[in-house]
Amino acid sequence: MKSMTFGTGSESVKLTACTLIGAFLLFSTAGCQQEAVTSPDVISNEGDQEVVYATVYVDASTGSDAYDGSSLTCRGNGVGPKKTIQAGINITPKNRICYVAPGIYCEQIIMAEGVRLAGAGAEVTFIDGGNKRGNVIKILDCNAAQTVVQGFTIRNGSCYGDNAGIRIQRSSNVVIRNNAITANRADGIRVYSACAKIVNNTIAGNGRNGIMAHI
Repeated sequence: MKSMTFGTGSESVKLTACTLIGAFLLFSTAGCQQEAVTSPDVISNEGDQEVVYATVYVDASTGSDAYDGSSLTCRGNGVGPKKTIQAGINITPKNRICYVAPGIYCEQIIMAEGVRLAGAGAEVTFIDGGNKRGNVIKILDCNAAQTVVQGFTIRNGSCYGDNAGIRIQRSSNVVIRNNAITANRADGIRVYSACAKIVNNTIAGNGRNGIMAHI
């Protein structure tokens, strides 16, 4: 197995519309095409009110995993946002959005195929792995439907073995967009036998490589 790396722990790696493919690797800063990148289209303004459109909502400050996740506000009778991102992902159907409100989420997450996980923005929405053994976000066997992670700061991944801020493995339809990936003690992103579009992320201050791709 051959490995390729991009960026060191002290460098900032910002990729625009580049694709990593497990069987072979397509990467060239000169060959990257500019892609129009927009913020998650789950938020719009209607008058003076901000409205969020999603299938499942998560809010660390006001939510409960006993709630049904159907509303960003708590409405009683079990209606309200989930408290943890994993609980939200677990009930989000394929090709739907799990929207995460601003806050710090101390979790290690396993993505579900076809879920679009959308944070409120990397400046205000943090997924913190707590330097525990394992990956902050793991994307495994996601192929049939597009799986998306966007709008987060992803930090404090473990230094153990081949863990990373985001680990993508045996997946062919993944988009990592508009995130800050930092302060992970090993690699920022690690790709194994997978195809991932890594778009407009800032990857800096990780312990080893910005991106490690095994091909």
